[in-house]
Amino acid sequence: MTTQPRTLIYIFSENYYLWVGIRISLSWLLPSRPLFTWISTPSLSALDGLGKQPGKDLRRVLIAEADQVETLKLLVPKDVRVLPDNQPLTELLAQINAPVENQRRGTHLTRSEWQVCLSISRGVTAQEMARKLNKSPKTINGHKRNAMQKMRCHSNADLWSRITQFV
Repeated sequence: MTTQPRTLIYIFSENYYLWVGIRISLSWLLPSRPLFTWISTPSLSALDGLGKQPGKDLRRVLIAEADQVETLKLLVPKDVRVLPDNQPLTELLAQINAPVENQRRGTHLTRSEWQVCLSISRGVTAQEMARKLNKSPKTINGHKRNAMQKMRCHSNADLWSRITQFV
């Protein structure tokens, strides 16, 4: 008999009622008692903690507002499943319990692209980022350009609106 991996569920929303509703509902429906974390102030900085590798037998799920899901799929690590908050509970449960192989993901941001996006959201210029990260400004602009392509942004303003929607 194999045991189900523990599930860590992040609620990425300011909505207290979403947090309470999902926590109460899913704690009774999942076979192994899940762990819940409420990210009550959604920001890129809050997502930075998701980059740490969890234990091998831990499944991670991020539930967020439906309009943020596509962007979040690019920003969080590959092992974190990103699900919209507007799904019926039965569909949410089925996706949480689905095998990892069934979770298709698009292109993922590298750590350097992630750092550049995080710095941009904080208002840091390319010159300041280059000095801080000990890289050339051309490299920083390359990371920004790659992040823009992966996030399907056509302008700096588009990138800015995508990465600051969590602030």
